[in-house]
Amino acid sequence: NGGSFGGYMIALLTGARPLEAAVLRAPANYPDNEFQLPYRDTAAGKDVAKHNLYLQQISPEYRNTAVDTLANYDGPTFVVEHGADEVIHSPIPKSYYNVAKHGSYIVIPGLKHAARDMPNPAHYYAIVEAWVETIIKIVRMQELRK
Repeated sequence: NGGSFGGYMIALLTGARPLEAAVLRAPANYPDNEFQLPYRDTAAGKDVAKHNLYLQQISPEYRNTAVDTLANYDGPTFVVEHGADEVIHSPIPKSYYNVAKHGSYIVIPGLKHAARDMPNPAHYYAIVEAWVETIIKIVRMQELRK
């Protein structure tokens, strides 16, 4: 389970080690040419507005290393969109979902990008926790059917 940058990293991790399932929650995406750079040297680190413009230009058909790595993953993939996210717009998680071999797409209405963006952070965590627990149950049920 990874949210935002963590979702991006989970997509990359699917190509590096075996996973029972990949859960990408409000997954971000970053230009391939910035992967090896320290954060302060990336577009997001230097100019948030420029990075936000990059994010807004991502379409559901967008491809880069993270998306391509997930495309090769044969396990269950759960892509979770935060319905009220003002940072990660729906085309970004859809770009991951569109390549998932065994994908499920979940939209959590009213959920913003991060707990700090919500009027009640504890409620945010409770919602996220409930969804992750549900996904774990689904994965376990699927394993029992094998």
